[in-house]
Amino acid sequence: MTIKLLARATAQLIIEKPKQTNAILDRLDFLLNTKYRQINKRFFSNALTNELCQARNIERVKVISQKELAPSERETITSKLGKKHSYEWAVDEGLFGGLVVKMADKELDLSVKKKIEKIKEAFIAVS
Repeated sequence: MTIKLLARATAQLIIEKPKQTNAILDRLDFLLNTKYRQINKRFFSNALTNELCQARNIERVKVISQKELAPSERETITSKLGKKHSYEWAVDEGLFGGLVVKMADKELDLSVKKKIEKIKEAFIAVS
């Protein structure tokens, strides 16, 4: 059984029986620890999140920052982008500051690193 098929079946069960979500996830965890050890839990978790978001018409958003964002900063971002998204928060210390926001096939790069690269390209073009 592939990860995607298992994630799709699990998502379907969770949607059909929302009150039994904890029991479903507990049983799934047991199966992944015993019978399906070859399945990477992180990849499965990502696939399950994708399936649930797709079934509920929720868009996934990945926000990358230079340091861990405070809860108030996260709340500001979610209020601006909307609550009907599934957020993933990541840290990339190479950004120097700012944010990178990825939604589906779009990427909004508001990082200081990107601004420095644009200034560098402008200087090279003028030279």
